[in-house]
Amino acid sequence: RNRNGERMDDFAIRNESTDKYSLRGRVFHKIRDDILNGKYKEHEELKEVAIGNELGVSRTPVREALRQLELEGLVQIIPNRGAFVTGILGSPVKLSLEAILLGLGAGVGYALYSIFSRYALLRGYHNFTIVLYTFIFTAAAVIPLSDMGKLASVVTKSPGMAGFSALCGIVTTVFPYIVYNFGLTAVENGKAAIAASVEPVVATLIGVFIFRETMTAGNLAGIFMVLAAIVLANRREKQNHC
Repeated sequence: RNRNGERMDDFAIRNESTDKYSLRGRVFHKIRDDILNGKYKEHEELKEVAIGNELGVSRTPVREALRQLELEGLVQIIPNRGAFVTGILGSPVKLSLEAILLGLGAGVGYALYSIFSRYALLRGYHNFTIVLYTFIFTAAAVIPLSDMGKLASVVTKSPGMAGFSALCGIVTTVFPYIVYNFGLTAVENGKAAIAASVEPVVATLIGVFIFRETMTAGNLAGIFMVLAAIVLANRREKQNHC
């Protein structure tokens, strides 16, 4: 490893890949430009053989270019699965009014969930009953906005994929909702919502340090606001006790 903690083979690839006059450099810049220009969409698989045939090179320079792009956060390489586009930085993609309204709607819905779930718990409704009705109403709102045919084709591609999808649904959705509802029985709605906001902070940090995604100014601002909200909530509680 060098002084910056990089492995020497990664360091060598980085130096040669960024040289536009070398074969690796030309392949690297071509793939990178194609990603930034929108030729490859987010989550699209980058197939070494297809790219190599298109550029008239072997798989080796393509593989090494993909490794360099992973270091830049544009590509994620999943063992035994392939390389996939993770983000389009600097692309002409703009935030639409529809996206803003959907984000605001999600925030309002999340706030209402906290309020009504606590109310239902205090009225004696079982935790599982609340989660069941939550999923029913959420599915009714999400299904019309989703490409169910494409989703079904991915989930039913193989028994392993179906099991993996079910496991992800349970671990990342069902279980957190159940735990969150238990928390609402003892914690005020606002404090519970602020504490739950730590989740995207953790997800962002995992993406940066494990999957080598790029930390943006927006990410840093969001992390700061979430942590500041937690600190302010705790300070107010201590002042009330005093």
